[in-house]
Amino acid sequence: MSEPNVEPVQPPNAPPPSPPPADPPADPPKLGGSDPGDPPPSDPPADPPAEPKAVSFDDDWRAHLAGDDTEALERLSRIKSPQDLAKEVVRQNKELSKRQVNGAFPEEGSDEDKAEWRKANGVPEKGTLTEYGIKTPEGYDMSEVESGMLDDFVSTLHGINAPSGQVQTAVDFWFKANAANQQANNQLDADRNREWDGEIASDLGKDKDTMLAAANAYIENRIGDETLRNELLNARLPGGGIVAKHPEFVKMWIDLALQNGYADRIEANSLEAGGKSIIEQIHEIEALQFKDRQRYDASKDKLLKLYSAAESKGLKY
Repeated sequence: MSEPNVEPVQPPNAPPPSPPPADPPADPPKLGGSDPGDPPPSDPPADPPAEPKAVSFDDDWRAHLAGDDTEALERLSRIKSPQDLAKEVVRQNKELSKRQVNGAFPEEGSDEDKAEWRKANGVPEKGTLTEYGIKTPEGYDMSEVESGMLDDFVSTLHGINAPSGQVQTAVDFWFKANAANQQANNQLDADRNREWDGEIASDLGKDKDTMLAAANAYIENRIGDETLRNELLNARLPGGGIVAKHPEFVKMWIDLALQNGYADRIEANSLEAGGKSIIEQIHEIEALQFKDRQRYDASKDKLLKLYSAAESKGLKY
């Protein structure tokens, strides 16, 4: 039989038990020792990182990457090593980024996106010949009408964001086409004018030069503005040839010249065709009145014409 646990009983006048001993006080600071307020010493430096382990690939690395994809395996067979594969991935990413910049114009993009796209694709800020760096070919004489058409043409191309190379190609073709068209028109004009000259010579006969001179004199008097007169006479007809060469136009002006008293001028021009002036011829015939009466009488009609011609020109005889 075990004995029960009984707490010991203290005598009535027994002193209280003594407390457990306290921790010994810290050592007082010593000469040359650390100040209790100093920070604790730093940890020793960590060991340097281990050198990266060389990665090795077995000869079946292509099959591991391709898995069951035979097409991928076929493409990987063209690459010599995994390092070359990594380089190819980087290259293709760069190419993709470039294509995104040079792709379709970002219609819905910001102004910065549009400006960046134009700059990357060689599209200037303004659609002018100067901005696109386009110059007229040497020797090409461009009219005001052509200049206006070309300005509109380049502006239209700029409106669809055409790059400089495409605009230059289009403008070069424009110049070449216009030059070829102008050459063809010049040849057509020359052929048509030659044809009309022959028709006028046939209709007017020996009086052609004098009648044309009278008609030109009338035109100069009727249309005093030289610039306007030249523009009218040198205007090109739709079918080729210039207005001043058309037989019907020439005959109209000759008729107007005759109706307005230019017949005397025609006669005067005819009388001077021999090389002697009208006044010289008058004096020669008048001298025959005392030297050779018969020849004088035979020349009376011519003398009257000479008088009339001199008066029409305002000459004193």
